Amino acid sequence: MESFCNFPLQHPHYIGAYSPASEYIRKTPDLFVFIGARDVGGEALPRTPAIATEARVIRIGIDTNSMSRNYPTDVALVGDVREALTDLAAALDSAISKDRAKTLRNERTTEVTSI
Repeated sequence: MESFCNFPLQHPHYIGAYSPASEYIRKTPDLFVFIGARDVGGEALPRTPAIATEARVIRIGIDTNSMSRNYPTDVALVGDVREALTDLAAALDSAISKDRAKTLRNERTTEVTSI
């Protein structure tokens, strides 16, 4: 069990604790977003990659020591997670319509719940 796993277990997009063996992770390796989380793999380099090497990685948090420890980061935002997510939500709200956001949310829910 991850000590930093705070995603609500009842959320419809919750797919379980992270595992590189997960069917969903193997199927959709395009983007990983670490929000206030440590790098996967602990303190040592894993024998096999825990995330797809071609995947893009975004990190949000204050622990710069854990960012990119085992995997390169494409975008890093160092700061308070709550403030960063509030700003990100505002940016998304201004970038896409409510109808488009609803369509994307419904598509993702269908994808995740079909696993």
